[in-house]
Amino acid sequence: MKKKFLLILFCKIILCHTYLFSLENNKSIDTANKSIDFIIPMYEHSSVFLLGQSNNEVIKKGTFSDINYSSYKEIFEKKLPVNILSQGSFDYYSSFISMGALPTSNSYQFNNRTSNYLDFPSYNLSTISPEFAEKLEFMIGSDAIIFGDNSNGSLINVQEIRYNTAKPYTRLWFNQGGYEYLAADGVFSQNFAPNWNFTFGFRNSNNDGQFNDTWTNLWSVRGILRYNPNNYSSVSLVHNYTNYGIGTGGGVNYDSVSDIYENITAYSFYPGLNEREFRHDLTLTYTNKFDSLSIQAIQFSTYLSRSQWDRYQGNNFRFNSTDTNSNIFSYTNILYGFNFSYELEFLKNNYIKIGSELNYFSFDSTYLYNTYNNLQTALFGHVRLNFADNIFMSGGARLIHKFNKIAL
Repeated sequence: MKKKFLLILFCKIILCHTYLFSLENNKSIDTANKSIDFIIPMYEHSSVFLLGQSNNEVIKKGTFSDINYSSYKEIFEKKLPVNILSQGSFDYYSSFISMGALPTSNSYQFNNRTSNYLDFPSYNLSTISPEFAEKLEFMIGSDAIIFGDNSNGSLINVQEIRYNTAKPYTRLWFNQGGYEYLAADGVFSQNFAPNWNFTFGFRNSNNDGQFNDTWTNLWSVRGILRYNPNNYSSVSLVHNYTNYGIGTGGGVNYDSVSDIYENITAYSFYPGLNEREFRHDLTLTYTNKFDSLSIQAIQFSTYLSRSQWDRYQGNNFRFNSTDTNSNIFSYTNILYGFNFSYELEFLKNNYIKIGSELNYFSFDSTYLYNTYNNLQTALFGHVRLNFADNIFMSGGARLIHKFNKIAL
């Protein structure tokens, strides 16, 4: 209850002491009697397609304000043609089935770079803040395979939020539910110099869960530093830090109680077993469409992800035979990466995109796998031919070198 009181008090202080004013258009302000014209930030920056040739599902900010959501899980259920796989509790690991493929066949990206867990081919939707996204791109078929590291399910790309405000802009999201669930998300943004913007955000979510060992605790902070040299180019540096803890007791031990839905007497298979991830994602992205004709564009990103896992053994579980008492098993995964792409419009409304990707993975040894260090590379190409307004043909190929093997 103390956590709940402090969080509600903090939210009220923010609401009472922030001055809300946004400048979303290309307007000018007067600073020291000098007029300054702000450049409109490039909307396509960090999108999968820069020249507007995509025909995939897009969820834009502001289009889900009528949905009572705690994370992207509820938004996907309303906006996308997928089947949600929910664990039945706030902020628990949730995923979805698309085109009949398993959740591990889905690929997740942020700013057009991989966001999948480094040691597990998936991602927890609850750790992606909807308040941090300008739009979300959803792709299936050949587009998902080509751009999503050979995903045979779907590709999700989250584009960083875009603000262009002369005076401080603040936004607060708040949600409350059963089993002591309480969550808040705050955003602050301002242009601190001509064509320069800084955006900061936080998210906190706590949930006791219906049963023992089903609690969740999420803290995340994020920041964006963005520079727009002109209307046709943008560069941004984004840092996202996540502290995510979860009880992993293995579910209710049905042999211990007569009613598994009795949350007072029921207890889990592995009491005290839980884990926590500390993750840093740093991404530098540059996009350029060169001129008003917008018939060609380039985009490159360099990025770093570092994930540290602390896994608590619990009361009756051991990670290996050498453990003699309850302790924490810690290990770290690191990713360094770089990608580049070039797009061209030819013969009016026909497009081609080529690119490459280079990732270096470093995994610590755990009770599940040995130490792993490897360089993975990929080359891809994509073509879209438009014959009429709603008639088009697209396809391409992706050549990858992964796990010391080559595949096309």
